[in-house]
Amino acid sequence: MKIAKVKRGKVNILHLSGKMTIGEGDVMLREEVRKLLDEGETHFILDMLGVPFMDSASIGEVVACSKRAGEKKGLIKLVMKDRVHNLFTMTRLDRVFDIYDGVEDALAGFVT
Repeated sequence: MKIAKVKRGKVNILHLSGKMTIGEGDVMLREEVRKLLDEGETHFILDMLGVPFMDSASIGEVVACSKRAGEKKGLIKLVMKDRVHNLFTMTRLDRVFDIYDGVEDALAGFVT
């Protein structure tokens, strides 16, 4: 998996690409979000349009990142479609997260 970071205003957009699997994808995401939270960043968009597959460990890490951001009065919004979006629907996490079809829509959901 790869992560490319872009900052727009106060929002950190993490463009994720490749399979998110235990031991690589989940660890990379955890480390990047923790680093940014430690730097005082609190607003995130996880752009997962480039993620064709996620395992349960990676889904758990997205939830854990959201919890850590929330502890610092932050928020994580998700951008996804197709198979990955179906995973979040099947696990009912679509009721927990704000999920968007595109980054611009997710950005509009932030009041910065």
